[in-house]
Amino acid sequence: MLFLDCIKYLYQNFYDDKGWLIIKHIKKDVNKALLFLIIAPLILFVWFSTYYDNKLKNITIEYDKSREKLQELTGEVILEKFNETVQLKESFQKDKESLGKKIL
Repeated sequence: MLFLDCIKYLYQNFYDDKGWLIIKHIKKDVNKALLFLIIAPLILFVWFSTYYDNKLKNITIEYDKSREKLQELTGEVILEKFNETVQLKESFQKDKESLGKKIL
């Protein structure tokens, strides 16, 4: 909206009824217009940079939290599987010993 207002202002103040550029009026206000055309993109650039920096920080924080949860959960699953394996190995050893005693 601001851009359209600026275009409208420029058209109303720098063009006559036929659409011809008014040179004498431009010489008076050209410095203000150029200053605006330089400052406006700078302000937009700073705003976008700050906005996206903030968004990327939030995404990074969420990613780190999710990664920590995933590592914690996978660690628990690995421990559970290891415990199951140890229990199976122990029961296999007991069964082997009991069968060895029965055979002898």
